[in-house]
Amino acid sequence: MKKNITGLILAGGKARRMGGIDKGLVKIKSQYLISYVLARIKSQVGCLMINTNRNVDIYQTLSKHVIQDFTDQRLGPLAGIQAGLYNCDTPYLIAIPCDVPKIPLDVCEKLYKELLYENADCAMPVTIDNAGIKRTHPAILLLKSDLIDSLDCFLDSGGRKIDHWTNRLNCTEVLFKNVEDFININKLEDMEKI
Repeated sequence: MKKNITGLILAGGKARRMGGIDKGLVKIKSQYLISYVLARIKSQVGCLMINTNRNVDIYQTLSKHVIQDFTDQRLGPLAGIQAGLYNCDTPYLIAIPCDVPKIPLDVCEKLYKELLYENADCAMPVTIDNAGIKRTHPAILLLKSDLIDSLDCFLDSGGRKIDHWTNRLNCTEVLFKNVEDFININKLEDMEKI
């Protein structure tokens, strides 16, 4: 399975809620935030890339495959996914933001199995919190690498939101029971959750 999947860590965002700092390079317990994600994903994929638009030299110390968006228009995470798809040599790509440090160690396997079972184009995690509220996690997305033309058309038409694009596809949602595994670090005070 893992030889069929390229991992893409998205670290190209502006991190507005954290004052515009490079979120992936925020240090938590003497490690970069992105390092937590890398450690949990590297054994699940055949190849691993980082998408970033700044501090490329630092990210290159963490991965030999560092790619940038094709445009400086700051199109959001879909621009990173687009760059990832163009650099993907495997049938599938999994995109994961750099700020999900507890991402499950079986996220690729579960998404991959469900994608194949449902004969879907892509698969994303969904969780249900203690109040029974369902939440999708669209930035964590396993998708077929041949969807690049579909994504190019969506971006060219002005589309920017991941779930608006995946709503046009055969996208399956996969239930993960532990909500805590999908906590993302959006504010400096969130770092205490690690």
